[in-house]
Amino acid sequence: MKIETRLSPNRQIGELKSPKAIMLHHTGGGTYQSNINHFLNATSHVSCHYLIGKNGECARIANDEDRAWHAGTGRALTLSNGFVIPENMGNDYCFGIFLVNAGDNRDPYTMAQYLTLDTLIASLRLRYGALPIIDHKMYSSGKIDMGANFPLSNYIRYGRRYPLCPYAEPAATLRSGMNDAGVKWLQWHLSVKGYSLVIDGIFGPNTLAAVRAFQGSNGLVVDGLVGPLTKNKLKEGIAKCPYSEPANTLGSGAKGSGVQWIQWHLNLRGYDLATDGVFGPLTLAAARDFQSKSGLTVDGLVGPLTRNKLKADMYFSL
Repeated sequence: MKIETRLSPNRQIGELKSPKAIMLHHTGGGTYQSNINHFLNATSHVSCHYLIGKNGECARIANDEDRAWHAGTGRALTLSNGFVIPENMGNDYCFGIFLVNAGDNRDPYTMAQYLTLDTLIASLRLRYGALPIIDHKMYSSGKIDMGANFPLSNYIRYGRRYPLCPYAEPAATLRSGMNDAGVKWLQWHLSVKGYSLVIDGIFGPNTLAAVRAFQGSNGLVVDGLVGPLTKNKLKEGIAKCPYSEPANTLGSGAKGSGVQWIQWHLNLRGYDLATDGVFGPLTLAAARDFQSKSGLTVDGLVGPLTRNKLKADMYFSL
């Protein structure tokens, strides 16, 4: 995830108290650029920490340590971690994230926005702990964001649009009559897409009917066979690292998708790297810094120990 920095004058530098929650907002309209311009206008008296556009682009409007101006007045709010945000002090204790959206309950949030938001939340939680997710209306009774068409309950429960699948994706095509863990992977994905199934690993009549219905509603051949096309469609919108973990130790000068895996995971930890697959000076510096902060040998080589540490506690469940 690449984050551009567009710091607003509407912030108090270094004055965010210990962050206790992530507050979500919609912009109420406008484009990605017009909202950046709004935040950069000193007379607007509004800012946030991050803005996410319709195409998944992301801008840093205030640094994490800054007190941004996004929450306004609000009630005292008890969070799921037991902390109480005092009345009118949402700006003091919350990161503010805005998503570009009309806020009319009809304008859809895009897949790209969800994927960026999921990655950003994971990154913030890695650095600051399992911060609860709230939206603006939970804090301020006069607000309506995030709106009825945003899956807020999933973000409150999982910190993401969908939970993480606990089952390994099967390599083989799945079909009626099978009974194994691969079928559980299928049933889990169908369940988060809204089908009511028991996750028992048995590819019976109910699972077959759900597969055929899913295929029919997604422009796929309705044959009840779960091969690569159906599996890829099932995975859409469920954020995960899009790059394969490398099997070998990688270091300076390496290139390829394995380096992109490293860069993607380092970005979750707060580093700002292009996921270009080139293990250059910036990636080396980030790897060494991560190793230093993680109590690892600082050699810039990303082997099993560094990879495991990069994956550790990658997502939090509340």
